[in-house]
Amino acid sequence: MALTTRDFAGTWGCDTNTKLTAAAARSIVNTPMGVPKKSPAGQDDEHDFVWALFFVRYVFFGPARPGDISLGERDDILSTGAGLALVQHPRSPDNNVLNESTGAADAEWAIRNALGAGYDPALCVGAPPTLFLDMEGVKNPGLQSQAHAVRWVTDVRTAGFMPGVYFGFDWGVASLIALGDFCPWVDFAPLTMRPHWPWSLQQFKQVTVAGIGVDPDQALGPFVGMIDADLALIRSGDGAAGQTSDPASGGGATLASRGFPLPFEVRESEVPEPPSTTPELN
Repeated sequence: MALTTRDFAGTWGCDTNTKLTAAAARSIVNTPMGVPKKSPAGQDDEHDFVWALFFVRYVFFGPARPGDISLGERDDILSTGAGLALVQHPRSPDNNVLNESTGAADAEWAIRNALGAGYDPALCVGAPPTLFLDMEGVKNPGLQSQAHAVRWVTDVRTAGFMPGVYFGFDWGVASLIALGDFCPWVDFAPLTMRPHWPWSLQQFKQVTVAGIGVDPDQALGPFVGMIDADLALIRSGDGAAGQTSDPASGGGATLASRGFPLPFEVRESEVPEPPSTTPELN
């Protein structure tokens, strides 16, 4: 497995709290997601169909849980040719009391659990992979909750990741500039006050794909995930990620070594030519 990273800007992916097997991840990659069309009337019965090119999975804010990402699941996801990024569970769905100390503790666990699952910047040749903080359900929005976010992104950045922040309901960050360089991700809900920022990712309402609940995510700007360079999926022609298509049209390339159809071309890694002479070993 040749691990590196890729910028998925201009493509679609999905996040899910469901632990994925190789078969499940492959089914999602090969099944179009029906995303409600953006229209003035907002008809949810009309959909665009897009293909997932990356997954976002979870790490915990304590010792790793069986339902979250593991090294085996990382390999299962990457074996489909799709990319991978990680996000940390919030402490509570709607009652998070945060401060600098919680930010430091959560960052330590996010880093530890990410590395334990093989999501390691040191393994990647390209830009740092993104690790997301989930800011939602904040009970004490203000300076303390912002201190949590600032400490979290600082520690994660120091560990070699690109820090990302997911802004959900009651996100509790007063100044996005205070976070420094980070990857912003916004939820699908009509927030009371949506931050004014050029989003890298926008989440859409949950849909069921191949029997699994996922949230489609559109990469509107720079967003870096881990990939296996030998199997990386790239956009090409009808049905490619980032493009809409008719799911009944079929077609797509085939990954011959695995024997299943894909709606993308498959790019083999560029392996440098060996030297003309081999140095003798002492």
